Amino acid sequence: MSVTIFDPVFTPDDASYLRDHAGYVVLSTEPENYEASSDTVAYMPHCDLSLFETFLRDNWFPGRISNIVLVGNNLSDYADNIPSRKLSAVYPCVAKLVPYLESRPIPRSDLLWSAFNSISMQRIRGSAVLPKYDDHHFWSQSQSDATTLIIRQKQTIPRYRKTDGAILERRKIEGEGERGERMQKL
Repeated sequence: MSVTIFDPVFTPDDASYLRDHAGYVVLSTEPENYEASSDTVAYMPHCDLSLFETFLRDNWFPGRISNIVLVGNNLSDYADNIPSRKLSAVYPCVAKLVPYLESRPIPRSDLLWSAFNSISMQRIRGSAVLPKYDDHHFWSQSQSDATTLIIRQKQTIPRYRKTDGAILERRKIEGEGERGERMQKL
């Protein structure tokens, strides 16, 4: 069995030890993609949701996605806590895959009760049947919906314009791409 690992905090000594004593293939830079062409355990504790999305996108094919066991934050927790429209727009692979996953929580340590508290082992349920490859809605990776949603949000953000030094006039400025409120001098 071949084990390939990468962690941005590995020191040269860490990499040397893992390579020489454990026989691991240690990558010195983050791989451009993470192809799961055979059975793959992706150990991703406390990774940002965007890393899960990137990993899933790299493997968003019927023959690859079934090879993966994820060990990391329970993706169902994200689906429960992020509005579905946003999850589907920004993290479409995660949103589409969650209904097909079975999740088994990793038991907590008695010594470090709060560490790794939402870590689960996740894989496609054995009884789950993923949509066929010609189901373009499921297998597409388009972020056009995300782009549309972001543009719409940018167009409706209320803005403030400073008019005479003290009086503020609430204005909607269409098409500006900044988030939040902004003061402009006339």
